[in-house]
Amino acid sequence: MNTNPKGKALFYMAAIFAVGLLAGGVAGGLTGYRFGIQKLSRPPSAEQMATSVIQRLEQELRLTAEQQKQISPLVDSFVVEMNEVHSNTVERAVGVIQHMHQRVAEVLTPEQRELLQHMQQEREAEFRRVAHPPGR
Repeated sequence: MNTNPKGKALFYMAAIFAVGLLAGGVAGGLTGYRFGIQKLSRPPSAEQMATSVIQRLEQELRLTAEQQKQISPLVDSFVVEMNEVHSNTVERAVGVIQHMHQRVAEVLTPEQRELLQHMQQEREAEFRRVAHPPGR
């Protein structure tokens, strides 16, 4: 039996490389997807928003130091106002959902009402977890 050991070694090395490349791509893709979903599922903090707006204005408009000093308080008030809008929107959405659940409960059996209440508690716990993650 006359086989080429160098050829086999190259084949195995190429196969190992391909498997590693595939595994790395899948792991990297899943990690990026998870972090992307987390980033999209909650709004940026006030500091992050202010920093982002100021940096963008500085870069795009080439602001002078004096302009930066004048604009910074404007951006800070914008961030406060945006947080109020977000808070009001969340409160309004919660009210709409509660109203819908009240109307749905009128049609349900007592057992189904218990299940609906359990669903509401799970949703509220998930909302609190996403809106107020640990360390933030």
